[in-house]
Amino acid sequence: MILRFCVFFCFFSTLFCVPAKVDAADIFGQAKIVDGDSLEIYEKEIRLYGIDAPEMDQWCGIDGEYSCGHDAKRALIQMIADNPVRCEDLGRDNYDRILAICYVNDVNLNAVLVREGWALAYQRYSMKFVADESDAKANRRGIWGQKPFINPWEWRNLMRRR
Repeated sequence: MILRFCVFFCFFSTLFCVPAKVDAADIFGQAKIVDGDSLEIYEKEIRLYGIDAPEMDQWCGIDGEYSCGHDAKRALIQMIADNPVRCEDLGRDNYDRILAICYVNDVNLNAVLVREGWALAYQRYSMKFVADESDAKANRRGIWGQKPFINPWEWRNLMRRR
């Protein structure tokens, strides 16, 4: 009898299993990747907090020979694969997007994007990922290995002036 109960309990508990760290304020589900630092879950626009990736139409290199914005998006797509994403809602930005730190399992996507060199620490808003950026720069990962590039925030300012 106890064995049947244990089998029954284990079977049904796996059917309704939700990641242990999901909080009521968290957003959890399949993500659509918008660019290297933005995604959507259930049509909610989410901006990855504390990081800034190259824009989709940003080109990098001496003569603009590679699309660093597309490379950043591709890196985020590969990190997430088909896994559900959990995002901790930290508030809203000036464009009314949700600012969040997002995870696949327990892997912090914001930190990994910066550590692998596909995004920069957005120090204007947070110092949380500065050490990750230093590591990427020192080890020439991602865009740090394919210099030169313009910081995404500087690139946006240049495009606005055109």
